[in-house]
Amino acid sequence: MPHHQNDQKSLGDLSFPQLNGAALTTNAWRGAAASLGASTVMGALMLGLRKTGVLGEPPPRKLTRKLLRFVQAPRGARGADAATVFAHLGYGAGAGAIFGALATPLHDTKPRVLAGVAFGAALWAVSYAGWIPALGLMPPPRRDRLGRPAAMLLAHAVFGATLGLLFRPKAKPVAARARLTQDEALDEELGESFPASDPPSMTQPHSPHR
Repeated sequence: MPHHQNDQKSLGDLSFPQLNGAALTTNAWRGAAASLGASTVMGALMLGLRKTGVLGEPPPRKLTRKLLRFVQAPRGARGADAATVFAHLGYGAGAGAIFGALATPLHDTKPRVLAGVAFGAALWAVSYAGWIPALGLMPPPRRDRLGRPAAMLLAHAVFGATLGLLFRPKAKPVAARARLTQDEALDEELGESFPASDPPSMTQPHSPHR
């Protein structure tokens, strides 16, 4: 029936408004902003782990130092520390933007935090078991310093959990919009069933039988 087909098309068009480019871009920026707090928490955790002797030289600093050497930048502890902070925040912002776009449909805190933990673990795998050893910047986890891979995996999980906690998507939940649209469609159908008068009363008196 044409009327019901139109209603279904309308429901389909309005059920996924957050998947448009503008919403994804906005949430990517929000993810990048949330990553600043997440990177700060991760950095504080790595400082604590470094004091235990597990990390040795923190991997972000080791990577930055090797990059500075590659580009033949002037050497200096202060410059290396500043570059490490900048690179760490920048890399985190890029990761946060990706997470923000992917987590657009997640409007409840618990699913976002769980997704953030999984995202942080995936980020560790792609980085420390992927492109970093592939470029010869650090050994793969199986040949790295004892305890450092596990410590960095923990740090990335904390980064992801904090990112999921701080990130707030802009778009409204799909389910709420779908329910609203279905209610409107039902009201429209009821209005068409009784366009000009109220529904017949069930309490009208019956004429006596003869």
